[in-house]
Amino acid sequence: MKVTVFIFITMLFLFSCSVKQVAAPEAERIFKDAEIRSSSGDNLPLEDIIALEKRVKTYWDARMDGDAAKMYKLEDPDIIKEAELTLTGYIQSKSPAVVDRKYEVKGLEIVNPEKVRVFIILEAFVNLPQVMKEEKVVIRDIWQKKQGEWYRWLVLNPFSTLPVSEQKKIEAKPYEGPLGSGVPKSDTKIENPPPEIAPSK
Repeated sequence: MKVTVFIFITMLFLFSCSVKQVAAPEAERIFKDAEIRSSSGDNLPLEDIIALEKRVKTYWDARMDGDAAKMYKLEDPDIIKEAELTLTGYIQSKSPAVVDRKYEVKGLEIVNPEKVRVFIILEAFVNLPQVMKEEKVVIRDIWQKKQGEWYRWLVLNPFSTLPVSEQKKIEAKPYEGPLGSGVPKSDTKIENPPPEIAPSK
């Protein structure tokens, strides 16, 4: 009897040691080191910051994984509707020559309670025969809150941050001769990050 009880207690002890408590991993906080400032004097409630962080992380993780379908769902639905952009067209608009490597959120600027500019340092590889190099650039992502959800402002023309409706109003001007000396060279970075979010060397 004593031997049976001893074996039972020993088995129970061994079994309890082998069972591990598995907790759900915490989501990575991509805003934890980001500087948050307001250009309008507005503040965002903590729940809005958390919701925005989740959406930004979902979009940029999907971008790192090349998951265009997930990215498409987070783009501004009004711009997608106005441009009549299908998922297929969205996928085709992405250049295979630029391979995104990693990203880091450096700062947030609250433009108003429903519009936030997110500053991201993006490391990418430019896979063109005449270039073939690693690049580090600053992306100024605009996120807008619509119907209670945050969406990324989809810029269809990378050289303009105007909405499609505003782009249609612009009339093209004729070419007026040679470019002046004020035009930057092709290898010049046009947009430099503000000093407070500049990547450390």
